[in-house]
Amino acid sequence: MASRDANWYMQLDFDWASDEKIVNFRAKYGKAALVDVINTFVLMAKCEGLADMNNPAHVEWARQFIGKTGKPLWTIFDRLAEFEIISSEMWASFGHVTSNRAVNDAKRRRDTAEANRKRTEKARAKKLERSRASPATEPVT
Repeated sequence: MASRDANWYMQLDFDWASDEKIVNFRAKYGKAALVDVINTFVLMAKCEGLADMNNPAHVEWARQFIGKTGKPLWTIFDRLAEFEIISSEMWASFGHVTSNRAVNDAKRRRDTAEANRKRTEKARAKKLERSRASPATEPVT
């Protein structure tokens, strides 16, 4: 499902920490827990909006980004779902770490990449056509 190229990223709004869900999460679990929030955002971006905790690769990436395994890792996702930072329904039903925002951001990145690819292909085709029509250099003889 996830693209395996090295060009993945996530977008974080300047005022992300002012979001009511984040403020309530921080009030209950403390400022240090925000590191887990950011690392979960990174995980979702890496997995194109949906980290499937039934997929061993996604679990490994979660372990790498969040730095926890087993029950402590699942506890983080339970806490994020409690405040709907990730979808509580998708987490409880399927073991998916996702949110509407993460899915929409991933779709936007895919659409932009596809549009860029198409523009590049058209430009290359036109350049090839021009080079065939009039070579860059003339024969000297």
